[in-house]
Amino acid sequence: MKTALLFLIAVESSRVIEPVYWKVDNKKFATQYERHVQLQTKMDIFCPQYSSAAEDEDPRTFSESHHFQTIYMVDEDSYNLCRLNAAKAIKIMSCEQPLRVKKFTMKFQEVNPNPFGLEFHADSNYYFISTSMGDDLGGISQMNEGVCKSHSMTQDSSSQRSIRGRREARGPAR
Repeated sequence: MKTALLFLIAVESSRVIEPVYWKVDNKKFATQYERHVQLQTKMDIFCPQYSSAAEDEDPRTFSESHHFQTIYMVDEDSYNLCRLNAAKAIKIMSCEQPLRVKKFTMKFQEVNPNPFGLEFHADSNYYFISTSMGDDLGGISQMNEGVCKSHSMTQDSSSQRSIRGRREARGPAR
């Protein structure tokens, strides 16, 4: 019984969802890109990359253009207006080396042991945008519009407790 419980805890804490390929030619950005994640889930975000003939490269990261971007977690107003509020925006990653694979792994957890780590709460929305121009390093730190406006480079992630966690919060199932 203890072994089964430990196995369930390990599976629950190591769940990984489909990664986000942060590139202008990702069709998921053509419409409102929403993700529904459970707490304790990990999500990878990959920077756009130049096409490569190397066999070990993942073509899902290849992009035809707009390789230079900075991705931020922002409040809802910044998300809707494609404008960074410097006091509230949290830089997630910079995509400035399109010849190399670069990813950021985010774990949706309520408590982070790292004092500078991200913390997420159940039943909340988290917004991600890039306001960079995308064409070169010169426009990577632009704070307004950029690919957010021109290519809908935004993502809305809503967090929720696991199904088991919700049942426990309401009491045992009858």
